[in-house]
Amino acid sequence: MGPQARIVRLHEILNGRSTPIQSVALQEALGCSRSTLQRMLTRLRDELHAPVIHVAEQGYGYDVTAGLYELPGMWLETDELASLMVVDALLARLESGVLQSQARLLRAQIEVLLGQAVVDESVDAARLRDRLQIVTPRFLAQRPEIFAAVCDATLHGQRLSFSDYARKKGEPPTRLVSPQRLLYFHENWFLQAWCHDVETMHVFALARLHHLKQVAGKVHVVDSQVVEHGRLPGTTPIRHVARLRFSPSAAASVAGEFWHPEQHGQFATDGSYELSVPYSEVQDILGQILSHGVAVFVESPKSLRRSVVKALNRASARYTEP
Repeated sequence: MGPQARIVRLHEILNGRSTPIQSVALQEALGCSRSTLQRMLTRLRDELHAPVIHVAEQGYGYDVTAGLYELPGMWLETDELASLMVVDALLARLESGVLQSQARLLRAQIEVLLGQAVVDESVDAARLRDRLQIVTPRFLAQRPEIFAAVCDATLHGQRLSFSDYARKKGEPPTRLVSPQRLLYFHENWFLQAWCHDVETMHVFALARLHHLKQVAGKVHVVDSQVVEHGRLPGTTPIRHVARLRFSPSAAASVAGEFWHPEQHGQFATDGSYELSVPYSEVQDILGQILSHGVAVFVESPKSLRRSVVKALNRASARYTEP
C-alpha cells in the first residue's frame, strides 16, 4: 500500500467511527510502524486540516462536533495518474478530425483531474509529464483524417467504402463494409467490419486504407460475440499450432509478449524459450515470427517453417538483385 493509499485508508477508518481507535489497531489495519502512523496523523491534521483528536487511553478519532470532513481534491496514485496520461495522449491524436471538439473537452477534464490530484510529494503530475512519454501509432500523426472518418462511421452506424493497400489477389479492389468496432492491438488501430462484398467479417488495418468515404445504406449489425482480433466464432477455426523456440538472448522479452489468448510458453534448461501459438492462416503469425529475425526458430509445423524460409529468401533476394 502506497503512502497516498494509506492516508485515504486512514481517513476512511477514522471517518467511519463514532469512537476513537487505538494506535495499535490502526498500525495493523494500515500495515505500518508507529512512527509512520504518527507522521500520517500529523499530516492529516496539520496539512489537510482534518479534525483529528487524541483521547487518552482510547486512541485517535475525528472530532464529531466539527461536522462532516472529506479529503480535498482527487487522490490518485502514480499508476492512476499514468493511466490518465495515456488516455490524454491518445485523445491528443483526435484533435484534428471530426471528434476534435469532444477530444478537447475530454482532455480539459483530464487536465482538471491531474491538477486536483493530491499525490506523493516526490512524484507529482508535472514530474510524470516530464518522465513519462506516450508514443502513439505513427499513422495517427500522418493520417488523422482516416482515423476520424472511421471512428465517426463506427459510432454513428454508417457504411464505409475504401481501398486496401493490403488487398490480396482475387479480392475486390474496393470494399463496402458495415463497421462494427475499432480495435487497438499491437500498437496499431484496426477496423472490425462486415464486408458486404464477401459477406463475412474482416479486420482491416487503418494504416492501409485509402480513398475512404461514407456511403448511404442500411448497416449490417453483427452479434457482439466475437473471438480475438474480431473474428466470428466458427468462421476461422484454429487449424494449426506453431511451436517456436527463441534464443536465450530474446527469451526474457518474448516471455512477456501477447500473441494469442491460448498461447503457452515455458523456459528450457538451456535458457531458450519455447512458445506454442494457435493460428488459422500463415499470414496471422508470419509477420510476428519474421520480426524476431535470427532469434526465433520454427520447430513445427513444417509448412509454417517453409513459409518463413520462403519469406526470408525473398527478403535476401532484394539485396542481391543487380
